[in-house]
Amino acid sequence: MQAQEIDKLLARLYLDPRFRSELRADREAFARRYCAPADVIAAIDVDQLEFFAASLIRKRANEVLKLLPLTATAAGDRFHHEFARFAATSVPAGYNRHAADALAFCRYLSQENAGLVADAARFEAMRLEGRLKCVAEPGEPQVFRAHRRRFPRIRIARFSPGLRKILEPDTQTDSSSRRLTALFVAVGGVGEILYW
Repeated sequence: MQAQEIDKLLARLYLDPRFRSELRADREAFARRYCAPADVIAAIDVDQLEFFAASLIRKRANEVLKLLPLTATAAGDRFHHEFARFAATSVPAGYNRHAADALAFCRYLSQENAGLVADAARFEAMRLEGRLKCVAEPGEPQVFRAHRRRFPRIRIARFSPGLRKILEPDTQTDSSSRRLTALFVAVGGVGEILYW
């Protein structure tokens, strides 16, 4: 096994918890299955590997948190737990990797959740999609890349009344029953969100 293949194997160990479990269960079988040198596999400290993998996920989650403040507010304490579940099956790549991670996480939340969390994720995905397009590459784990959009984009969507409370926390008016309608406009790399 060449050095580049060993690097790929280690990268997958950092990213995939099932892969780490397989290594922990039987190192010799793991080495045979992936044609890895037994001495390299024996030298891996699994506890340190788990610690490093957890720190990578925390770092990714904190970068995504900066891009998705509404979603983080809506998800509350579940944000990091949901992100860890998502991160176990996906990897961001490319120049805009944090945005790719955020967009892919929004897709995940929209599919796995309902209500306010899904609405907040959909809102922020639409905001980011005004200037970026997220592309998923086939494979395990799934790799996501974000590319800049070249053409103007206009979208309109309706969201639950609860999202208005997150967007306008200081508003005293009772808008609890009014659905939020938002217009997302992106022209020439500049994005604008109008909502009512």
